[in-house]
Amino acid sequence: MTLNEKMAKKGININEENSWNTMCHPAKDGETRWGLIRKEIRIKSPATWGTSNEEYSIVGLEVNTWDNTIGVVHLKGTMPLAKELFWALLADRDVRRLIREYQKKERQEKYKMWDKTGISGCQDIFMTFGEQVGNFAVTRTIKLCHISCFERLNEGFGDENDRMYIGDFVELCVYLGLTKNMRVRDLRKKAKVKYLLPRLAEEIDDSYDTKVSQIL
Repeated sequence: MTLNEKMAKKGININEENSWNTMCHPAKDGETRWGLIRKEIRIKSPATWGTSNEEYSIVGLEVNTWDNTIGVVHLKGTMPLAKELFWALLADRDVRRLIREYQKKERQEKYKMWDKTGISGCQDIFMTFGEQVGNFAVTRTIKLCHISCFERLNEGFGDENDRMYIGDFVELCVYLGLTKNMRVRDLRKKAKVKYLLPRLAEEIDDSYDTKVSQIL
């Protein structure tokens, strides 16, 4: 049973939305899925502090084939370990499709990757783009991610909407040395990833309310 069919059993038809930006199209007739593909994954991410017994991080994954971005939203549990999260994304079939498309052509802007390490041992990773204008250089820099001293991704992913262009994600993983083994089975084993039935935003319908009951 597909995700759309499971949602339909709950009375939610995510194929009949009016917004093309959020429409989720199922794979059919041998075609791959397209549009906004939403998933929920659980990753092994045991707590590193003594007061918590949390073992997993649950994150929402959005693969947007309209603008070739992937989005990551923390939902429950500990903040995800960065490497385990990135391995899980590299193993996802829809992310891999975007990667293959990215690899078919060259980038338009020259870039370089670099990082800055904080006093605590945290790491900020940046990508700087540059072009030559006459005898001068024009550059712009974006921050791709912040990895804490506990190796966790706890300050967002990509831009302010927690999205990252697939090409930037590829170069980030290469920079971190995570792409030496790209076999799906091995990546999923390292990440200890499991896919869950996602709870989508459409489920928060009119049956939810903010009304306060008056009992006194």
